[in-house]
Amino acid sequence: MSRVFTSLDPVRKWLSDRLTVLHDLWHILAGYDATPAGESALMCFSLPQRVNDRALPIFVAMSVSTGKIRLHDAIAALRRGRRAVYLTEQPVERLLPLSLDRVRELLRITPPHAAHARDVTAEMLIPDPARTSH
Repeated sequence: MSRVFTSLDPVRKWLSDRLTVLHDLWHILAGYDATPAGESALMCFSLPQRVNDRALPIFVAMSVSTGKIRLHDAIAALRRGRRAVYLTEQPVERLLPLSLDRVRELLRITPPHAAHARDVTAEMLIPDPARTSH
């Protein structure tokens, strides 16, 4: 979000708000939790989507070098972002009534547990209720 949000014209405010909401929706679509590991994975996923791409390569490198995300997880997230359709231009409002599985299929986003079949960094993925025991 812009640091000068209040000085933006209405169209730029709308775009700033939309990009903020899209970031949160991408967490759900990609299945990456809102933890340091999940944020790192989402940034890797976002890099091929060309979102804020000036800082992302540095953020990805720092996340890998500090152990927030392992290299193989970062590469898997990058590949998922590359395979997905360009998400910023998608009519997300029309997709909201559909099931998460259907939306992922339409947007070419591999389900998280399939894309990250190896053990992942702790807390990287949103917990899958079907995989947790009661």
